[in-house]
Amino acid sequence: MEYQNYTNSTSERICPQASTLVKCIKTVAYSSLMLTSLLGNLAVIAIVSKNKMMRTTTNYLIANMAASDLLISAFAVPRELAQIFAGSEIWLLDGLAGSISCKLVYFLQDISTAVSIQSLVAIAVDRYQGVVFPFRPPVITSKVCKVIIVVIWMVAMGLHGTYFYTARLVKTGQKWSCTFCWAPKFEEHTQERYFLFVSIFLIFFPLIVILTLYALIVIELKKKDPTENGTSRIRRQRQKENRAIVNKILIIVFLFILCIFPITILGLVHYFLWDGRDTCATTKLFTAMKFLLYLNASLNPWVYLILNERYRKGLKSLKSLHLIGEAWINSRIWPPKCWSVFMLSVRTNNDIEGWHHVRNRRAAGLCGLPFYLLVSLLNNEARLVSLQIRLVSERKLKRIQRAAYRQLQSRLFELWDAFNKREKSLKQLLKGCANINRPVIV
Repeated sequence: MEYQNYTNSTSERICPQASTLVKCIKTVAYSSLMLTSLLGNLAVIAIVSKNKMMRTTTNYLIANMAASDLLISAFAVPRELAQIFAGSEIWLLDGLAGSISCKLVYFLQDISTAVSIQSLVAIAVDRYQGVVFPFRPPVITSKVCKVIIVVIWMVAMGLHGTYFYTARLVKTGQKWSCTFCWAPKFEEHTQERYFLFVSIFLIFFPLIVILTLYALIVIELKKKDPTENGTSRIRRQRQKENRAIVNKILIIVFLFILCIFPITILGLVHYFLWDGRDTCATTKLFTAMKFLLYLNASLNPWVYLILNERYRKGLKSLKSLHLIGEAWINSRIWPPKCWSVFMLSVRTNNDIEGWHHVRNRRAAGLCGLPFYLLVSLLNNEARLVSLQIRLVSERKLKRIQRAAYRQLQSRLFELWDAFNKREKSLKQLLKGCANINRPVIV
C-alpha cells in the first residue's frame, strides 16, 4: 500500500538508527522470505504448467496467485534489503532509471495483493458452483478462466495506475528518495480518500464475498451428508473431494486475511485517527506488519505443497526429471552414448539369435560339439573379424532387419534428432521413447 512509503520516509527521523545485529536479523529474515517465496511459487507454476492433470480452473487461479506473489519477491523484498543498510529514505538509483524504478517497484508490489484477492474471489465462485450446483455446466471453464486472469491483472493495474503520477524521485541534499505526492493536480487529502477506496474495493468487499460464498458452501456440504443412505459411491467420493478442496482453500483465505488485515487496519488508523502522525513505536509496528504482508507470498506455495498430494507428486516428478537430466542426459562426464544406445542402431534379441543360427549351421547342427572342433570353428570366426570391421567401416556390410524394427528404429532416431535440435524437451523425449518401447499387453 502507498502508506508504506510514508513510514519509510519518516522512520529514520523518528527512530534512532538500528544496530548492526538488528540489521543482520532483518537481512536473514527477508532473504529467507525471498528464497522460499521464489522457490515455492516457481515450483507451483511449473507443476501446473507441465502437468496436464493439474490444469484445472482452481489450479490455474492458484498459479496466477503464485505469479503475483513472485512480484513481492522480485521487487518489494530486494527494496527492503537495500534500505536496511542504505537507509529507508535513500533511493539507490537516480536520473531516469531512478524515476522509472521508483514508479515501477511500488506499482508492481502493490498489484500483487490486488491480483491475489481477485483470484481468491474467482476460486470461491468456482467452488460455490461446483458444490451447490454440481450438475450444471461450469461457468468458469478453462477458456473463461484465462480471460478472467487477464481481466484480474488489468483491474489491478488500472487501480494502481495512479502510482505513475504520484510516485516521484526527490532529491534532498545529496540523497535521492522515492516519495508519493498528489500535488499539484489533486487536493491535499486525496491520498486518504484513495486509500479508503482501494481498501473497500480490493480488501473488504472481496473478503465479504469470499466469506459469504464459503459459508454457503459449508452449509451445503453439511446438508449433503456423505453417510446418508442411498447416496451413491461416486457422489460420496465427489463430496469428500469437495470438502478437502474447500478446507485447503479456506486455509489460504485465512492466511491471506491474517497477513493483509493488520496492515490495512493500521493504515486506516494512521490516516483517519492519527492524522498521519507517527511515533517510533508505531513506525516499528508498521515495519512488522509490512513483513507479515510479504510473508504471505512465501507461505502460500508451501501450503499447497503440504496439503495437496497432487502438488507433491508434481514436485517429485519435476525433481526426478531434473536429476535424470543433470546426472544422465546433460552430463559431460557420463553422456548418454556411454551407457545407452542413444543415437545408435538398436540391437534386438533377433540379432543375437541370428548369429547363433549361423554358428549352428557351420557346425553342421551337431549337438555336444567336441572341444577341438569348437576351437577350430571359433578360430575361423576370429579370422573374419578384421574383414567384418573393414566392411562395416566402408558401409559395405548391411544388416537384415525386419520392417517393424526398421520403423521402430526410425521413430527413435526422429526423437533423438528433435531432442538434439532442442525441438523436444527431456520429458517429451523420455515419454516418446517409453511409448515406442512400451510392453505389449495381451
